[in-house]
Amino acid sequence: MMDKTHKLCRGCNRTLSIDQFYPVRSRGPDAVRPKCSACCVKVVMASRSKRMDAYNMWQRNQHQKIKLNVLTHYSNGLLECACCGEREYAFLTLDHIHGGGNKHRKAMGSFFNVYRQLYKELCKGVRPEGFRVLCLNCNFAEGRGGCPHRLKREAMLQINLLVNSTLVE
Repeated sequence: MMDKTHKLCRGCNRTLSIDQFYPVRSRGPDAVRPKCSACCVKVVMASRSKRMDAYNMWQRNQHQKIKLNVLTHYSNGLLECACCGEREYAFLTLDHIHGGGNKHRKAMGSFFNVYRQLYKELCKGVRPEGFRVLCLNCNFAEGRGGCPHRLKREAMLQINLLVNSTLVE
């Protein structure tokens, strides 16, 4: 038989000091949980881990729904890069047409918060301007001097204008 200073833990089956058990105040001043604090923590952490996996999956799904709605709006339902026509959804992202995306993202805390804010505004019927859908390659290139696709098109346009103007003369 055990004294009142020790108790058998139902979790690990060890006899431990009573101060290693969480108290249960609603059952009286000397009542403690049937499992020691270490076993209680293991149970809570295992439960939390299962819940976090489910929550993280839900969070990812929510992010994808919001991103899909925002990209669909800003690509006029086409879901393709405005520059090169890339249609792979995983490669598509939102671009600030006149720059300032880094500043906007930092002010919002994360890029996902930008999507979330735009989605909320779109749901309210507000249509913020100044955004377009680009693939990650074009978006990256635009931030570093200009996308080669756009630069080629502009160069070809200049050549065509030059050729047409010399033909008219």
